[in-house]
Amino acid sequence: MQQIKQQHDKVIVSIFVNPIQFGPLEDLVSYPLGLKREILAGQKRGQFTMLPNSGRTLRSVFCSYVDVNGRTEALCGKRRPGHFKAVCTIITKLFDITQLDRAYLRQKDPQQLAAIKQMVNDLNF
Repeated sequence: MQQIKQQHDKVIVSIFVNPIQFGPLEDLVSYPLGLKREILAGQKRGQFTMLPNSGRTLRSVFCSYVDVNGRTEALCGKRRPGHFKAVCTIITKLFDITQLDRAYLRQKDPQQLAAIKQMVNDLNF
């Protein structure tokens, strides 16, 4: 984050636990957040923190999703159907909301990174 702030005048950090990426056997309620700590750390670095509201960001009913076929069916995607579709959908929504010039994402796992890179390339972000 320090390096990103040095390279850019404005930095927006989004903290969003995406409810649609959790499967039926995964516990969304017990997901660790530490929001207060993250927000305070961001303020010290002079960045904006965006906390999207899941009801507003992900309306209760919508029909469009972003799915990256060919990158998400194996490995983790095999055990978690719909997970990467949910991840790519919310990343697309956040890109649209922020109208960013550059994105830096915490790399959680190689498959997720590959799916997001493919999506960014395919959709000309």
